[in-house]
Amino acid sequence: MSDGESRQYIREAWKPYTLKSENEEILCNLNPDSDSGGDATLCLILTQAKNVVANPAALKEKPNVMSQWLDRLTAAGAGILLVHGGHYDDLRLLADRAGRGEDGFARMEARLRAVIDHALARGYTRPGRVVVMGSSRHGFAILHSMALNPEVSAAVAHQPVIHWPRMSEFAGMDDNEIVMQNSLVPLIERFPPRPVFIQTGYDDQRVGQKWITLLTDALKETYASQDALSSFTHDLMEIPGHDGTRVPDSALDDVVPWLRERSLL
Repeated sequence: MSDGESRQYIREAWKPYTLKSENEEILCNLNPDSDSGGDATLCLILTQAKNVVANPAALKEKPNVMSQWLDRLTAAGAGILLVHGGHYDDLRLLADRAGRGEDGFARMEARLRAVIDHALARGYTRPGRVVVMGSSRHGFAILHSMALNPEVSAAVAHQPVIHWPRMSEFAGMDDNEIVMQNSLVPLIERFPPRPVFIQTGYDDQRVGQKWITLLTDALKETYASQDALSSFTHDLMEIPGHDGTRVPDSALDDVVPWLRERSLL
């Protein structure tokens, strides 16, 4: 694909804006599909990289998983909405706040809800075509949001955090009330029949393979019990996980066909 064919690298195709919600500002950047307009699926991608949200076209010079997602999604005709996560930028701060009884997880969910409500109200997409996407900490965030927000139509979580006390920043917080009440496992019944695609490594020491298996097995069982197993996919990639190994092209290539098979592209 040449640069001229990719909306990702056309600065003028991006429409940055700041949304104000609950006394906070949320930096967003919209890249709509000009042919489909508000009928296009909107892929909302959450990231801690504020500079990327501000200037996504600069990814041309330093390609990463984000830029390769964008290449594929824009070529397939999806609208893109990049959103700065904010609350998960500093995991030690998130953990410290939980220790003080402050629920940063709920604030992140409210942040995403405000962005989605705004996008629907402005006609950036229509109900039933909101796909949330995120990696690692934001993989958790988009799954958490999907469980709590019926406006989320589907989720693509790449190497998501599953169990926060497994993370070094949250060590010893297994009994913390805020952490426990924001666990994904008790929310599993809320996912089906909406499509969920989870990509993980085979030996992720950062996230913990035990917790990956616990979540994906429980999701598979729940989707099967509701006769919706075709809507859940766990892609076990040929990489260990959070160890710096390059994500294989095959894993990046799988996202668009998965969305197409579920009539979301």
